[in-house]
Amino acid sequence: MSLYNFIAADQPLTEINLTGAVWKKVKEIKRMDTPPTGPVSWDELDDELEVMVVASHEMMNALQIAVCKHPPYGLEHYISKPYIYWLGGHTDEKWKTQLLGYMEEHCLNITGEIELWSIWFHEGVQPIATKTQRLAELDAQDLDWLLHMNRCLTLRPERQL
Repeated sequence: MSLYNFIAADQPLTEINLTGAVWKKVKEIKRMDTPPTGPVSWDELDDELEVMVVASHEMMNALQIAVCKHPPYGLEHYISKPYIYWLGGHTDEKWKTQLLGYMEEHCLNITGEIELWSIWFHEGVQPIATKTQRLAELDAQDLDWLLHMNRCLTLRPERQL
């Protein structure tokens, strides 16, 4: 049982990762002025091993939008749009602000509808509450509504309503 958030569209969307995470080889980390601390000593690891490095723990919770390459089993029962992306990060106020900024910057010129989904994958297909509104009117209250399990918020461009 897991709760997942998605964004889906009829055309490709821009992927983003606001965590600031970068992948570095252990040998690169060892050469840093102040290498980050980890659960084991860097000397115990293979120099060619790649690890993810983030500037701060808080940044790990930032918004991430990435292609859903390996969807959870049963996603096809909910989303029929051809382009499906994971909405990652901790869904706090900062995350909601980041998502609203993303929508304003990257989605206002999209020609078709965009769907935001929050789905609790459990036994069988779950009933989904739906809501439709103008994309330009999306706000934090709409995201609060969405982030309860089993909801779909369909966003339409101004000219479609």
